[in-house]
Amino acid sequence: MNKLIFDTLKILTGDKEPSYYLAGFVFSFLAIILSMYLHSRKRDVDSPNTPRNFSYIFLIWDNFKRVLVSMIVMFIIFRVFDCSNVAVMISVGFFVALGVDKVIQWMMDNFNFLNFLKTDRKNFPKLLGEEKENN
Repeated sequence: MNKLIFDTLKILTGDKEPSYYLAGFVFSFLAIILSMYLHSRKRDVDSPNTPRNFSYIFLIWDNFKRVLVSMIVMFIIFRVFDCSNVAVMISVGFFVALGVDKVIQWMMDNFNFLNFLKTDRKNFPKLLGEEKENN
């Protein structure tokens, strides 16, 4: 059984070291967070669906599915293409992930078939001090 799991992981990772994927995911995640943050700067502060004060916790929670899809796409890119060179890893990890996330965001804003990536904001767990001010 262990050999089966080991062989399967070897095929899935293309015999690349886990550190290769971890480094790529770090750059990708930073780009995705930056993309989401830039998009959140256009948010409606008075909307009842978002906290009045900016919250990274809400940002990650609200976009978790989008981050997951972006990271899956990035895994496929890192698996198919060799990004072992540090400059290539940074470029692909950061700029391609930023582009992938922007494309996903654009598709969510303009088409209905990506609605499964949207989160029900009313179910966001209320944290201490983040209650909406009632005016």
